[in-house]
Amino acid sequence: MQQCEHRSNENCRLMGRPCYGAKYDSTSGKYSIDPWVERACPNYIAVEGDELKPPTPKNAQVVIRIFGPKKLAEACSSDDEECVVETLELDQEILQNLFNRIYGGKVAVESVDTSSEDVSMFPEVKRLLDGGAKLVVTINDEVKFVGSIPLPLIKMEIEKLGVDRINPGDPQIRR
Repeated sequence: MQQCEHRSNENCRLMGRPCYGAKYDSTSGKYSIDPWVERACPNYIAVEGDELKPPTPKNAQVVIRIFGPKKLAEACSSDDEECVVETLELDQEILQNLFNRIYGGKVAVESVDTSSEDVSMFPEVKRLLDGGAKLVVTINDEVKFVGSIPLPLIKMEIEKLGVDRINPGDPQIRR
């Protein structure tokens, strides 16, 4: 994971205090680093490591799985110099970050490459993929959408399951 060049755990060696992005959790009595906030620090310098990914909630009320090929689409500009490659992992990261902000860690988003062995654990999804479906979305292991990732409909399904949107100013929010 990338982090501030001067960070050691939650403390900044340069400033001698908690780092930008450190949040105090009163229940555990410890600081945790929000990598998205840390990255917004004006003095942020990435160190070598993996790409920054949104945290996946461990005890989520809702688990969304996106089944599809690793590489979903490629869009190139007319001069063929710049190409944007949409990947399954990129869609998963974008949705996880969005749902973390909307639902405060109550929704986990996972991606499953259709060429992996993991698909066999989901017989209904496997049947749809064998039948020609390219993309399948499940919510709490129930197939909900085939062929696309319809964000407004996914939000409706999440809220049908009793997950409320968070208020950003609510002090009771724990992530």
